[in-house]
Amino acid sequence: MLLKDDDFKKKLKEVCYRSDFNIDFIFKWYKFMLECLSNLREQQSGISHPRHLGDAREHAFTELLSEILPPAFTITKGFAINSITNQSAEQDCMICKKEFLTGFVRTKDITYVPIDSVLASIEIKSSLAKDDLQKSIINCASIKSLHYKRPIIDSKKDYDKPGLSFTYSPFTYHSEIELDDIIDMLKKLCEDVPINLMINTLYIVNKGFIIPCDPISRERLFSPGIDVTGDYTSIPSMKLKNFSEVENTLPFLWFLACILDNIIIENEKRKFKGTMSYFFEPYIFQQNVNST
Repeated sequence: MLLKDDDFKKKLKEVCYRSDFNIDFIFKWYKFMLECLSNLREQQSGISHPRHLGDAREHAFTELLSEILPPAFTITKGFAINSITNQSAEQDCMICKKEFLTGFVRTKDITYVPIDSVLASIEIKSSLAKDDLQKSIINCASIKSLHYKRPIIDSKKDYDKPGLSFTYSPFTYHSEIELDDIIDMLKKLCEDVPINLMINTLYIVNKGFIIPCDPISRERLFSPGIDVTGDYTSIPSMKLKNFSEVENTLPFLWFLACILDNIIIENEKRKFKGTMSYFFEPYIFQQNVNST
């Protein structure tokens, strides 16, 4: 319908000089998603078999994540492998560069993917106690260490050089432990873990978020790379002025944003070494070992 001149000018002014803010739109959208995950935990609490319970909660989170991932990425469960056949522990949710992704070994239940294609890994946990945190630290080191493909590494100095910008972040449905106590445990358990192999961030539903901080100034690190420093700070559920209903949503959005920003930035830098290296480098390495 053709607008009258005055109506056209009015409409044009409205879109050029907008005042129709909806500041809480995104917060409310993700508040609903977070509530669905929280309610799912209660709904599925009657599932007695730990594996089935874990699978259901993994599926719920990965479904949510897959909806907001850019099309260049995909989610895979399985193992990562480097070009000399070092393997990671099993990973719940690897975010992979779709262009590089190939399952070198694939069955109905197991997939091994090249570490070059993996940009982030999210471990999905029903609960978090000290033993769960130990497992997370081991799982994280198992996949991050694949970027350093020396077959024998016996010193923390071997991991000093920067690796690829890789994010490892546990997502936990519940924990009885307070965030600051988790940080204390994390730091103590990681005393002998090279910084480049440490957990980047950790999120607990309706409790908050743990993020690296500067070990001297204690300032939070806002950079998309969420580089590990060896120290952490907590971002608990917080009330914002005029936005009290989304107090649990801010740490959740922060958690997702850190992961998404990092994989998008790293995606531009990541290069694939080639299938040939994965197929034949182990053989060449073995020949070199036999000749020494």
